[in-house]
Amino acid sequence: MRCLTLASTIVLAVSNCVCAHGISGNCFVHGSRVTVQAYYDTDEPAPRADVQILDAEKKEVARGKTDDQGAWTFPHPGKGRFLAVIDAGAGHRAEVAIELGEAEIDISTVASTGPDRTTFTGYKLARIAAGLIAIGILAVITQQFLRKRRTVTPIE
Repeated sequence: MRCLTLASTIVLAVSNCVCAHGISGNCFVHGSRVTVQAYYDTDEPAPRADVQILDAEKKEVARGKTDDQGAWTFPHPGKGRFLAVIDAGAGHRAEVAIELGEAEIDISTVASTGPDRTTFTGYKLARIAAGLIAIGILAVITQQFLRKRRTVTPIE
């Protein structure tokens, strides 16, 4: 019984640690507009996150806030390298590199250079699942070990 209590305490402690999520984003060019999509590693959008667009000299080019779906659109600032700084509060902050060409009508392209949403959100969830499985296996092994230890051999 003690082993199960210990195992459940470990599982609860680990699950509390993994609840904090990372944040990232992608940028898309739609003709003369650029959209930043901010999301957590749980694949949930980051609503009402502050977004700041900085140029290569770290000067602010644009500033805004994501909507309920984690998206914010701003006018194309011109060709160059930029940085989208996404801040959702409570330590959830990410910097996404953006490389923009000239604004073109009727063309939609990805402008961010980091991992895409599927890669960012899938990797951590797989690691969490693997960790929880390992903890479960460790709990079973510990329980079996403690049962064998409790078995007393009779003295003759």
